[in-house]
Amino acid sequence: MNSRKTRGATEPLRFSNEESFGLFMEGVRSLQLYDDEAARDEPKPATLDHALSEALQALEQCEKIYPNDLMPLYNLGIALTVKNQQEYAALIRERNPRTEQLAPSTSELINLESVIIQLSGSTVAPIPPNLPADVQETASRWRTGGSEFQLDSAKQAFRDAVERFQAATWLPRVASRAWPLLDRAAEIFEKVLQHASSDLFDSTAINLANVYAKRDDRGDLKHAEELLHRITSPATNTVDPWWRGVQRAVFPDGNPRANVQQRLAIYWKAQLLLTLVVGLQQIRLDSADTTQILAGFSKFEEEVLRRRGYPLPEVVRADLVAEYWLKVGYLDYELSFASFDPNDAKPPDEQRLRDAEIGLKNALQIKKNWNPALVYLAQVYQARAAFSEAARCISRVLGDSSIASQGVEGQK
Repeated sequence: MNSRKTRGATEPLRFSNEESFGLFMEGVRSLQLYDDEAARDEPKPATLDHALSEALQALEQCEKIYPNDLMPLYNLGIALTVKNQQEYAALIRERNPRTEQLAPSTSELINLESVIIQLSGSTVAPIPPNLPADVQETASRWRTGGSEFQLDSAKQAFRDAVERFQAATWLPRVASRAWPLLDRAAEIFEKVLQHASSDLFDSTAINLANVYAKRDDRGDLKHAEELLHRITSPATNTVDPWWRGVQRAVFPDGNPRANVQQRLAIYWKAQLLLTLVVGLQQIRLDSADTTQILAGFSKFEEEVLRRRGYPLPEVVRADLVAEYWLKVGYLDYELSFASFDPNDAKPPDEQRLRDAEIGLKNALQIKKNWNPALVYLAQVYQARAAFSEAARCISRVLGDSSIASQGVEGQK
């Protein structure tokens, strides 16, 4: 990887002419339309697909005619990662069993158990009217006649449901595979990184590190770590005035400049991603120390979550806190498989999966309908054989109003 250019050095033109700028704006507008639709509770698949297709078409045309214009290239990389996220979400949906094949999920079993507890004082009771539809369907098989609900039959059916739940095909992590769109996005970000100066370098570096982390192949995690250290580590930025500005903010013993809040936000975003990347490397090497991995978030928790560091605008802070919960939740998901033996029928660590669910729901409480959190949460549900919940999450990403109408609430 090429060394970082000195800030202030001459960089290639961001736009060659009006046509380049026009294609760039067309692509950016289409990406914004995609984001606006994706933020809805019930996004329309046709609108999502059309907006993303228009964005890729405009930005790819600009790349073909003006291959060295940095801003269109950078946004093409963004569009390719969004398209890959769509394909990844579609893969997660394909992994889900068909609805009629589903065993009861954990939450459904808890509901059924509570019904039995409520009925324990009598042998016969009406079917409670407020049960979820899928639970009512199960309960209807326990009727002995009319609208009566037989307790003994309910207990036996519950035991059978538990056995079916335990035998259900919960799903492991997605197996390693090629992601051509991420390959192309990485090539584009690498090209921009070679020539960019000023703030474009930092945004590109973080996006490239994100691509490496998602692709997770051929030493990607190590490359991502090295790249992020160039933003977060003073040891490699001792002569960089940008880092000195961040350093004064993180260790406020100087007089930070007016734009230090923006730079500090970049620092924290890179630091959160770096903690995730380092943790994933440890997990992949089977040397995961849970305490050590999660301790990487301690500085962020102290200075941003508890508001004891340099003050940030609330909208910036909220975005960073959502990123924090996203990465904590995903690391918990990965840690649930840390000691997993594929030859053993024992499922992944249930407590870790519950922690992952809480973290990702906290992220969604801050950024409702945030696609990365929904996709990760769907994988957590699949690991718990909670396939109905997984289907609802993915439908909120890809669009399916018949399934997505039930929301995912945040937890504290």
